[in-house]
Amino acid sequence: MSVLRILLFCCLSSLATPALAEHVPSFWQALDHAHYIEEGRKGPVVYVFFDPNCPYCHVLYGDLQKPISTGRLRVRFIPVAILFPSSAGKAAAILQAKDPRQALQENETHFGSSGGQPSGGIAAITPDAQTQRELRYNENLLEMAGSNGVPFLIYRDRNGQLGFVVGLPHESDWPAILQTP
Repeated sequence: MSVLRILLFCCLSSLATPALAEHVPSFWQALDHAHYIEEGRKGPVVYVFFDPNCPYCHVLYGDLQKPISTGRLRVRFIPVAILFPSSAGKAAAILQAKDPRQALQENETHFGSSGGQPSGGIAAITPDAQTQRELRYNENLLEMAGSNGVPFLIYRDRNGQLGFVVGLPHESDWPAILQTP
């Protein structure tokens, strides 16, 4: 177990709700070690935990495209595999792709349903050992933040305080996420 993981576990294992994580400044730093796909080059950083098969994550992905493309937001999408058996294989297909950003876009562009369940649009693959570790790390971060659902957003507001949104952001959440008045 890496030193960072041990420290993270010790610091965050007692968290029960996202609101408590704001008292642990190292949590934001730990997010930087997550395995993510970044979109956008300007603007404040927002971390989004998502499952490739999550329909709400799919809606959020679409909602984030305008702030990303206009330079108002930089989003780091953190894949987890918590919803369906195919989630791990789809997350692996994204993380192991030659171009993970393009693979994420493929998943979202071709999002649909399979057997009556929501389904990301990328074909699942067998995760290699490295990707299995990366997904476990991401899932541990999600759990340590006090969330067991996706989408889960973590951001810093204009005052530098950590903010959290579980599920789809409400209209009233966007000013804090975008760091606007």
